[in-house]
Amino acid sequence: MATNNVYTTFSGDNIGGLTAGQANILGDVNFTGGEHWEGLWHRGELTWLADPGSQRRKILSWFCPLQFWQKHENVFSELHTRTGQWFLDSTGFRAWRGGTPARLWWYGPPGAGQTVLASLVVNRLRQDFAKDETVGVAVAFCEWTSRQNAPSLMTPLNLLASVWFQLLGKKPLPEEMNSLYHRHTLGTEIKVEEVSLILDREIEGFKGVYVVIDAVDELSEDHGYATVLVGALAKLSQSSPAKIHLLVTSRSQDCLFENSAILQATATKDDIEIYVAYTISQGLCTSRQLPTAVKEDTTLTQRLVNVISVKS
Repeated sequence: MATNNVYTTFSGDNIGGLTAGQANILGDVNFTGGEHWEGLWHRGELTWLADPGSQRRKILSWFCPLQFWQKHENVFSELHTRTGQWFLDSTGFRAWRGGTPARLWWYGPPGAGQTVLASLVVNRLRQDFAKDETVGVAVAFCEWTSRQNAPSLMTPLNLLASVWFQLLGKKPLPEEMNSLYHRHTLGTEIKVEEVSLILDREIEGFKGVYVVIDAVDELSEDHGYATVLVGALAKLSQSSPAKIHLLVTSRSQDCLFENSAILQATATKDDIEIYVAYTISQGLCTSRQLPTAVKEDTTLTQRLVNVISVKS
């Protein structure tokens, strides 16, 4: 649903062999021969655009240091077939997707699978609206491992900027971005309110926007980032209540939104059984002798699956 730009260098003969996953993270690409091009992965299509200048690249790399589509692809690839379908079929998800409620707070203990299921939701939304340019989808992963890799970048300002960038897609940069860039690269600090305003104006061009924020409670507690981020998102949804659909996951049941539906994430018996059966079939158990013995006895396999699912 959106472009994800990572600035890197490829030689001309690398381009033909790019996979969709690789193309999905391409942004500005410099050929080793010196010719500059811009690669945009948008709605399943890779487009190479001649780029005579670098102003767009400079502004985007400054304004949007966080990119999440590749993270989404990685998380989604870990999802086992048929797991999580219960959530997509649930009344709570279908009601949220339909617009009522516009805010959904989804909490659960560590290991309940919120991050994987958040990625599943994003994938479903991208499929559902793949041909509808009037609907935007954006995602941000705030979990500890991402914050560990870039602790100083995981801020409400950068998270909001990433949402804006995902919604921007191929569209030209708004003129206000140039003035914002020149004003703040002189040393002044950009404010959350400024980013929120730009994001709000971008949202105006859509009929509907879905934003999924995963693990908001894992943002820095010292700075109150979760409260700041949720507060900014709440203001956006107040300005366009029928347009913006927010889904936020957290380990905490304490919802930071007002007027939000609250759902508890739990590992279902079906999901556990699917995962255990897959683990055994792939020989991923800690004991090297177990997989071979179990594969030869389907009854034993099923008994193990049942016991483990009940104990979980």
